[in-house]
Amino acid sequence: DTSALHAKVTEANQQRTRADQGEGALRTRLKQANHAMDQAEVLSKALESAEAKAEVVRTVATAVKGLPGKNSAPGLEAWILRSILDDVVMHANIWLEELSGHKYQMVSGVHVGAQQGFNELSISILDRRNGEMREVSSLSGGEKFQAALAFSLGLGGAVTSSKGSVSLPCLFVDEGFGTLDPASREKAVAQLNSLRGDGNGRVVGVITHVEEIKQMLVSGIEISGPPGARSVRQPMLAESGIGNTWKADLSPAH
Repeated sequence: DTSALHAKVTEANQQRTRADQGEGALRTRLKQANHAMDQAEVLSKALESAEAKAEVVRTVATAVKGLPGKNSAPGLEAWILRSILDDVVMHANIWLEELSGHKYQMVSGVHVGAQQGFNELSISILDRRNGEMREVSSLSGGEKFQAALAFSLGLGGAVTSSKGSVSLPCLFVDEGFGTLDPASREKAVAQLNSLRGDGNGRVVGVITHVEEIKQMLVSGIEISGPPGARSVRQPMLAESGIGNTWKADLSPAH
């Protein structure tokens, strides 16, 4: 039957057309899939590169900020401050050994602080008589004064000896001498006087009410007045056996 045969041929052609169309769609989808895989590979490599860069940033950030907690590590700022503190302590020990009669030595260090668990800088005292480490708070009043004076002098020495530094021609010590025994007091004043006579033109000032200290000083300014004094009325120069002393007579304000 010719008509039936034509119908089968037509159906076959239609099936072939549909098959060709399906193959084309599959090829298009395959091409899209391959393109997506290429893009995914590119993005994967970009992600790996970004992660590597992020790891460098995290490492640098940790080094700068420091690592808190039990396994804490000092950050960049703490490391720089520790280096500066070590330098100050080195200069301070030159003075402390002399002031303490070679009994004490400062030792810088770090400890885990309460502030977010980060390391904090600290200073301990090595008792050279028995080799034991002591807290600064365990020192007597006179010993604390010696340590504070030594640290101040050490700070000045570290500043003046650093590269590009400026000179520190003046040093003022405000009290503390009253806590010293006579021998330590005399030694401390001798050290201050030696600073004045080191040829560097340094000015050393001491603020004190201890009469023995006044007698040891070469020159000074003495201020006196009745209770309630508020203003200087008549400054004048007076001569004394211990050098030139400026005396200011203070009277109540009018």
